[in-house]
Amino acid sequence: MFLNTVGISEQTMQTAFEKKKAQGVLKPEKRGGQQESLKLRDDTLRTSVKEHINKFSKVESHYCRQSSTCEYLHPELTLKKKYDLYCKEIPHDQPKVCFKTYIKFLDL
Repeated sequence: MFLNTVGISEQTMQTAFEKKKAQGVLKPEKRGGQQESLKLRDDTLRTSVKEHINKFSKVESHYCRQSSTCEYLHPELTLKKKYDLYCKEIPHDQPKVCFKTYIKFLDL
């Protein structure tokens, strides 16, 4: 009667009991999400891109200099040029971010 009320099968209930720890709490699922090693690699890639972008010289805003503290990258540096410089800077044996990911970090 309980299984029909809850709307689950007997197999689902048995699986839940098998995953239960001694404290009565279910073990965490291993589906989805990133593994810790991938998160660490992503963090190192992010920092390498941010460091590369911070190496470019900044230009003050042409308009409203007194009221704005914003700084911009030089307009002659296109996105493709910046990404090419990034690819040249990173050794061939190390992982790099793709062009699309690189662009996301320019907005930060």
